[in-house]
Amino acid sequence: MRFQQILDKKTGQLLFRFSEDDDIESVNPIKYFGDFFIVNKMVLGGIPLDEIKGEKTPSESSMEIYNKSIDLWVKKKDEILKTQIPVNLLKLLETNKKNDQVQLLKGIEITPMILLAFIFEAHGKHGFNYSQYKSEFSPNGIDATKMPYASLIKEDGDVEIYGNTELTKGQIKQVIQHRKVTVGKIIEKGDIWHCFFATYKSLNGDEIWLGKNQPHFHYLSNVFGLTREKLQKELKSKTYNFGNVPHIKLLNYGKQPE
Repeated sequence: MRFQQILDKKTGQLLFRFSEDDDIESVNPIKYFGDFFIVNKMVLGGIPLDEIKGEKTPSESSMEIYNKSIDLWVKKKDEILKTQIPVNLLKLLETNKKNDQVQLLKGIEITPMILLAFIFEAHGKHGFNYSQYKSEFSPNGIDATKMPYASLIKEDGDVEIYGNTELTKGQIKQVIQHRKVTVGKIIEKGDIWHCFFATYKSLNGDEIWLGKNQPHFHYLSNVFGLTREKLQKELKSKTYNFGNVPHIKLLNYGKQPE
């Protein structure tokens, strides 16, 4: 988990940005997402950063927020664990044949909650750990190191900027809209792994699939002729090359077709 301090020059308020780690290596997914959920609620609840980091003894009010955050996570985890997972998705864990996996995924529809429930069950019942890799590349001609700490495109199209930058609002808007981001979510046990990956464009429904703008994930596994090391290298590259791999329809996310 990462924290960045941001000074809002208009108000003088010191803010901080909290975000998920880009790369995660072989962790217990239930604990990882639980910690992330709890800390996120603590941040939103207003607990000071030094208390969250353990640099200062938390106040009574902070402890109340912390305990409430844990209670909320217990309820959310229960909701995730009770989520119904498509049978064919679970059957992926039972076969080491590529053709079987491709057939099992035909017509599969998932939501972010279903994918999370699958990751939790793969760990809890089958011993799979969780890894994640993320890569991000800015449009050609723009130096990403000159980006401000944070920026936001508002509903009216204007760009709100936090922190110092040499870039214009137009350049920052171009980076946000045209950056290439790839995220790979992997469950793994020994030499066996399953990867669900997507670009921000495919998640948001900005890529054409099934003849329309349908949000989706891509899938591949250790039986697709790719080593674990090669998978990681491709996910971190600007132009990955996995060939023709199965697509999985993603619902309840991004711009769904009408």
